[in-house]
Amino acid sequence: MTSVIDENLGPTLAAGMSGSGMEAVHSAAKFGVGAADEDRLARVGSAGLIVVTRDRLVQCYPAELAVFRQHNVGAFRLARRGRTRRELVQQPVRSWPRTKQLAGATRGRSGSRGRGTARSA
Repeated sequence: MTSVIDENLGPTLAAGMSGSGMEAVHSAAKFGVGAADEDRLARVGSAGLIVVTRDRLVQCYPAELAVFRQHNVGAFRLARRGRTRRELVQQPVRSWPRTKQLAGATRGRSGSRGRGTARSA
């Protein structure tokens, strides 16, 4: 399962995750710089990929929420505050086995925070 790292996180996170044995690609490398969220999310969901983001509001906007649901987009949201780059990489790496296990069962069900979602320690 490949993850697409949100553009605002930078390519370093994708490189760090890839170096840990995970399949990860930076959004700008896959879709180009500045790709519209709705277009990018539709392509991510259609391809069965997972978005890794720090954006807590990405599922709050009606247009983006509709794309999440329509295309069954899977997402892994990183903790926002007080994390070093190393800790940012460690969050999805530690949680990846559980994320993969839950991806099929919860795909497209936004708002299931805390139930059926992988959480980092």
